[in-house]
Amino acid sequence: MTIQKNLVSIFYDTLKPEVAKPRKPDTYNVKPSEAGTKCMRKLYYGTFKVPKDFDVPQNVKKMGKMGDGLGTILSNAFRNQGILIDYINEDGSIPVNFGALNQEFPIKSPELGIKSGFIDGVFIMNDELWLGEYKSCTDKAFPKLKAPKPEHLIQAVIYLFVFNKLLKEGAYKHIPELEKFTEAKGMRWLYVDRNNMINFEMKEYVYTVEQAKPVFVQIVEKLGVLKTYTDSKTLPPKTPEWCASCPWRAKCSQNYNIN
Repeated sequence: MTIQKNLVSIFYDTLKPEVAKPRKPDTYNVKPSEAGTKCMRKLYYGTFKVPKDFDVPQNVKKMGKMGDGLGTILSNAFRNQGILIDYINEDGSIPVNFGALNQEFPIKSPELGIKSGFIDGVFIMNDELWLGEYKSCTDKAFPKLKAPKPEHLIQAVIYLFVFNKLLKEGAYKHIPELEKFTEAKGMRWLYVDRNNMINFEMKEYVYTVEQAKPVFVQIVEKLGVLKTYTDSKTLPPKTPEWCASCPWRAKCSQNYNIN
């Protein structure tokens, strides 16, 4: 029996490094949240689930927990206002993902190599269907923010086009609120200044499907290039200026490749 000392220690247990699992030979999964990286080699390692050399710093994990909390606050507010649509399974049950109840809309795209992803929010606003992503940034970065960050843009545009494809194919036909819609009109990003939790400010950015189309074309081209590397198991070139924070920098420095 594990002795649980106090709530603080129990919380910090959730931040401990994860035990790396052996990579399965058939593992291939593009994560939309990682597709925006400028380093093709980093995307190659991540897509093949190569064990990382370095764990995510604890302060970054803490920020992730705070981001999850902010997402819950925002979703509860929009749910109370009657604009947020919750996802349910076809049998009416609430899905369980990552060990917890999760009513975010799931997406997948075999064509893009994406096994799973989850959209922060699906909204009906002024009788229009919109998708939304919640993001946070520091008080130093927040005033300089004029548009969605490039990595957030790519992640959300993937969600938008994959969601619309799945909607047309009937993947969400069991969700009654979506019956009258054939596609989402676009994507909304809601940024929160996470360093000021009392009087935090927010910024919202909006892209329609038409505005997002050129971005999606570039994403498809990029993932197509990645596929040529992964199919031949050819190690892609690296982008040196991003090495300092890369969790695979030790393997990369030795030009490690998968078997």
